[in-house]
Amino acid sequence: MLYDFLQTRGGAERFTLDLRKLLPSAELWFQAASEHFAGCDLDAVHLLSRKPLSTTRALRISRCIHGFLRARRRFRDYDTLLLSGHYAPLAIDPGRPSGSQRRVYYAHTAPLPFAYDPPHGIIADEHPVTAAGVSVLGAWLKPRFEAALRGVDCVLANSSFTASEYTRRFGIATQVLHPPCDTAQYRWRPSDGHFLSFARQEGQKRVDRVVAAFRDLPHQRLVVASDGSDHDALVQLAQGAENIRFVRSIDPQVIRDLLERCTAAIHIPEREPFGMSVVESLAAGKPAVSVDEGGLPEILSSEGCGWLLPADPTPAQLAELVSGITEQACAQRRRACEARAAEFGRDRFAESLGRVLASPPRGRRSDTPEPGHASGAIQG
Repeated sequence: MLYDFLQTRGGAERFTLDLRKLLPSAELWFQAASEHFAGCDLDAVHLLSRKPLSTTRALRISRCIHGFLRARRRFRDYDTLLLSGHYAPLAIDPGRPSGSQRRVYYAHTAPLPFAYDPPHGIIADEHPVTAAGVSVLGAWLKPRFEAALRGVDCVLANSSFTASEYTRRFGIATQVLHPPCDTAQYRWRPSDGHFLSFARQEGQKRVDRVVAAFRDLPHQRLVVASDGSDHDALVQLAQGAENIRFVRSIDPQVIRDLLERCTAAIHIPEREPFGMSVVESLAAGKPAVSVDEGGLPEILSSEGCGWLLPADPTPAQLAELVSGITEQACAQRRRACEARAAEFGRDRFAESLGRVLASPPRGRRSDTPEPGHASGAIQG
């Protein structure tokens, strides 16, 4: 299993690390890891580089590209390669036939946002020199990424939203395989009266809009957990609002405790490809307030699991919705939430992924369709 690097404790990173438990005999490779993972058990993880992960995006990307290009020979003799991320596919040598090697690519996001969708892929306050370097890298990387995609047997996507992005860009139909949630670690507990936002405190997560909404809801309590580069600005925004409390922690146990005791979770990010935070909320029996963007509508497609705000919601729209949500109404949704979360369980995912990995590579099949053209959702 190959993934770009361990930068933040986001959904893709958690998913990749969790695969060790589902595929215990597999090796897990990253280019490098950041200081956020210093306390994690990475004994079973292989790193191509022991250098600290650069905080400069252009340098971080270039080192990752270089690392996987140099490692091509290392990965030639493996029976199966399960690749994900933007740069790990470069470990595939497009000039070398796959032969008996099975190659599967799992897409967590739309392809290379900084290359194919610059308005959504360039950090707003990024230094102009860094932004220019990222742009150059994107132009260089696009044809090589596409060549790598042509070299895989199957393309999987974490949602129909992500799958549609690959179809739109490359004409590649993908199989949708939602990532797994360890639903067994969550349990429902009575609400202590707070709503919870536990998204990373970064601009694209729109936590600022959640805080702004609750400034106008003095009789509703909000707990803002997690951390991120926007933390100080969010605290400043909430100044004077006694109903808003910050818990600056990314400790899973702390987050889980807050989630299990909340009334409902609020997660309204910009074009998020999947939304594991919403699944975790449902697993705790708590409905979610989310947004009609990205892959989030897929999760909340079942009746009684939550509410969807229109795309690009305003704080006023969120405040209006939350003002009508009661603890009693949320408690009545418990069973529907838990049933929906069960559809994203680990056993279903492992069974579906096992079938994909067990199918023969194109090099051993009499039929050789274009990669990823076995379309549709994989049923667990």
